[in-house]
Amino acid sequence: MQKAAEHISNTTVIENPGQLAAPATAISYDGTWHKRGHSSHFGVGVAIDCNSGFVLDTQVLSNYCHGCEVGPKPDSPLYIECRANHECQKNFAGSSNAMEAEAAVAIFRRSINKRGLVNSKMLCDGDAKSTQKINEVAVYDFDVEKEDFINYISKRMLNALENVKNSNKKELNRKLTKTNIEKITNTYATNLKRSAPDTIQMQEDVYGGIFHNYAEH
Repeated sequence: MQKAAEHISNTTVIENPGQLAAPATAISYDGTWHKRGHSSHFGVGVAIDCNSGFVLDTQVLSNYCHGCEVGPKPDSPLYIECRANHECQKNFAGSSNAMEAEAAVAIFRRSINKRGLVNSKMLCDGDAKSTQKINEVAVYDFDVEKEDFINYISKRMLNALENVKNSNKKELNRKLTKTNIEKITNTYATNLKRSAPDTIQMQEDVYGGIFHNYAEH
């Protein structure tokens, strides 16, 4: 990962928006858990450089330690000896739901010292609280810019259309069929991807795609 960071430092063309003396890059960030739901004891955050695809850093968090759980308790005569030789695996006291954002903060805080980079842009899923947390604790001297995956944006469109249909099934069942909803969503995603980063063109193409889908031919 250090070699990857050195390569990015020498090739990045992204401007550092702050005063910190380090090259800037854009990363894709996401978290995963040991098991589904909100009860997992172990979570992992991963930062990947958007341009090269190199993994820059990872952070593992655990709110559970099996040794602490099954080992001698404070009232046991073996407790002091056990604690002296025990390496606790718990490094986080919050919930599993909070691990993704906390792991992101840890990765960003050490990005300059460990990788020689500032992560000025962060590509993540639409409902991620990681960027908000990073900016709240002021990791850098500027706010990290959040960008969303097109797949997550189009998923929000699909969910919105489903909600509209369910709110008035009598009127919309025939128009907002499953096929039509998928068609609108796919056209929406295609137009966003094709026109980015020109926001005006993106808006025109999105409206054009919707009108085209419902135009009489």
